Amino acid sequence: MSTPAAVARRDANARLRTTTAPLAAGRKDFVKYSAKAGKAQACSISGSKDLRFLTVNSSTVPVNEITRILVGRRTASFQRTARLSTPQDDRCCFSIVTHERCFDLRAPSAEVLVDWLVGLEDVVCVKGSVELIPSGRPALLKTLGIGQGSPEGEGGG
Repeated sequence: MSTPAAVARRDANARLRTTTAPLAAGRKDFVKYSAKAGKAQACSISGSKDLRFLTVNSSTVPVNEITRILVGRRTASFQRTARLSTPQDDRCCFSIVTHERCFDLRAPSAEVLVDWLVGLEDVVCVKGSVELIPSGRPALLKTLGIGQGSPEGEGGG
């Protein structure tokens, strides 16, 4: 017979595997913005098997070094590259911030963005501390205008 603590731990681990599946699988259809180079380029992004590291192209970042995850074009670097995207693209933008650097990225869709952000939020809450703005799936969906109550014709789910 399992103890309540063991059942809770098993349930939490199952939830973590579900929400972090997009990170473990990785994607090759994200876009990385570089204000220094003044361009946007395709990039791959993935989590390590143990989800302790995040790799963006050839740069690997320990998850416990992520300090903030910002939704939208909120960094100065993103502001300098605004001409490289459309307003629809902006719904898919986010930044992963560490003490050393910032990755300004665009997901292929707002739905993919939400899946990734929920997974990242779960990983960093377990592996380190992070400030995700906004936090949680409902707040992200509302911010991005996805799902119930989203305007017609704006990619509502």
